[in-house]
Amino acid sequence: MIIKELLNNSHLPLVEKEILISEVLGYDRSFVLAHHELELTKQQTVKIQNFFGRRSQNEPLAYIIGHREFYGFDFLVTPDTLIPRPETEDLIEEVAKYLESKCHSGNLPASGASRIKHLNILEIGTGSGAIAIVLSKKFPEAEIVATDISVSALKVASENAKRLGVENVRF
Repeated sequence: MIIKELLNNSHLPLVEKEILISEVLGYDRSFVLAHHELELTKQQTVKIQNFFGRRSQNEPLAYIIGHREFYGFDFLVTPDTLIPRPETEDLIEEVAKYLESKCHSGNLPASGASRIKHLNILEIGTGSGAIAIVLSKKFPEAEIVATDISVSALKVASENAKRLGVENVRF
């Protein structure tokens, strides 16, 4: 089967079909857009049709492909975690502004980078670890603890931290 046939044989939104196909092929969406006549293997076709079926049953796209972009980073997600939402990026910006204002207002030690060494952050209900990990990137000297009631979610969060080179978050 060729890509064009798969695109025409589903009622899913076009962008979702392209994302699912690109995930199976291991290329970005632009490849799918440029190669509608590409002949797929039987295995690829079956996997894509399975993905389409799951999405048709309203399973979130991020759970199907197993990851989601957030704040410029690619986070693994599973049904054990919430999917990072775009508005949570606004939350991170507000937290960062608040913490930076505290650093500059004298409420935290004020000696250059060392002023952040005394910054402790606690995230409760970390899920994929997105908030804690992004804050650790913004404040690498901070000590961050991220908790969750789900051991499975903590495993995903730990894997995300490892993949993204974060060492200052304890899960």
